[in-house]
Amino acid sequence: MSTTRVQKPLDMAAMMANRAAYPPEQLLPFRDKVIAWDGDGSEILAVADSFEELCALMDAEGIDASQVSIEWIPNLG
Repeated sequence: MSTTRVQKPLDMAAMMANRAAYPPEQLLPFRDKVIAWDGDGSEILAVADSFEELCALMDAEGIDASQVSIEWIPNLG
């Protein structure tokens, strides 16, 4: 049984600004992965190979999926 973690509420304006400012080189380890950003886009909460695996991981970790932004990071080389 999972418990919900305390998370930042989803704030799309902050999320977009923080995501745009996130250094691209810090995303290199996540190429070809699906990631869940916290509510303001300043932290990556979970990483998986597929959306289904990410959902299962978030559920197991008690991460409220309604308060994250999910993104696939392409493998561009």
